[in-house]
Amino acid sequence: MSVKKKEYKISVIIPCYNQGKFVDDAVDSVLKQTYQNFEIIIINDGSTDEFTNNLLKNYNKPNTEVYHTKNQGLASTRNYGFQLSTGDLIQFLDADDFLDERKFEVQIKEFQEDDSLDVSYTNYQYFYDASEKYSESQMEDKLGSNPFDDFIYKWQRGLSIPIHCGLFKKSIFGKSDPFIGGFKAIEDWIMWVMIAKKGCRFKYLEKSLAFYRIQSGNMTKNKEFMFYWVARAVAYIAENFIETEDSEKFNSQQEKYLKQLVESFYISNIENEFSKRKEEILKIHLEEEERLNNLLQESELRYHKLITSRTYRFGEKLLWLPKKIRSLISHQ
Repeated sequence: MSVKKKEYKISVIIPCYNQGKFVDDAVDSVLKQTYQNFEIIIINDGSTDEFTNNLLKNYNKPNTEVYHTKNQGLASTRNYGFQLSTGDLIQFLDADDFLDERKFEVQIKEFQEDDSLDVSYTNYQYFYDASEKYSESQMEDKLGSNPFDDFIYKWQRGLSIPIHCGLFKKSIFGKSDPFIGGFKAIEDWIMWVMIAKKGCRFKYLEKSLAFYRIQSGNMTKNKEFMFYWVARAVAYIAENFIETEDSEKFNSQQEKYLKQLVESFYISNIENEFSKRKEEILKIHLEEEERLNNLLQESELRYHKLITSRTYRFGEKLLWLPKKIRSLISHQ
């Protein structure tokens, strides 16, 4: 007699702030799933653009509910969606990202075959918005036998798991919110560290079933923004999750990471400044190159005049005598 497999319900939580032009892609990627037991919860996080607000005000798609809040940031918006959710499993999905249509079906099988599994996560690809092209699979490293240490010491240094790669058992969060309110970036790193600290079981799937949209924008400004929140996240993790005996190692590792971010930020500043002043810099370079060429030509002309002059030839004869004398002395 075959045992009936559990029918998990998935709650898909989509925060949206001024991303009306992308949200249909995200929602449609869920509606097209080959596994159909899900609910979609969209939170309009106080969007300020008219297009997004008008779109979500009258949004009417199957299994989809839209809620409107004042702007509170990504972490708090996801938490609100989590509180509204009624599913057994949680799928976080940002409004500008999207999923492969097989993602739920493939990951549900993992939970059905192993009830002790807490998190299933997949590989992913970048989608470049400007060119509409996809990258190769991006997962450089995956979790080993000690997920907590991996999240602490490898995060963004080989290990990076976008939040929508994961499918999470709702029960692992207990009565707590999944994210630390107030964080506007890097909130996902803290969440991964938190559930790993609890001893959650993870399973990796090699297939790329999540897509991360890369939008053109001011990358220098983004890096400055990210550096601030990485530093905040490091401080939070050190205070809340690192044992005293491990603090020296953690602080040393994170100091190196922050230095790398600073270097990256300043390199971006230089590249950005060069890009903005490229024509001006090239013009100066060409003018300087022309000036140097003129100086060289003048020097060559002067040299030619010098060595062909009577004075120079007479001087050479005078110099010959001391040279000859030195030569004779050296051979005595």
